[in-house]
Amino acid sequence: MCFLTSAICQGRQDESRSISENSTWGIRRRFEQGKLHINHTKFLGYDKDNGNLIINEKQAKIVRRICKEFLEVKGAL
Repeated sequence: MCFLTSAICQGRQDESRSISENSTWGIRRRFEQGKLHINHTKFLGYDKDNGNLIINEKQAKIVRRICKEFLEVKGAL
């Protein structure tokens, strides 16, 4: 029983490793081809139009404020 459980766990671990390696390979390959995947639905300050990022001025104002306040606090440390 213990051997069977161990064998099943090893198989699942090998499958998990294979999936991870394939995913990493795909990400690197797309990066090499200049095809970056950006989660634009939660990307504050930008919208996506035909695969291109376009500045969303209303949100960009918030992003600029966040960055400015971060730098002010960081400079005070």
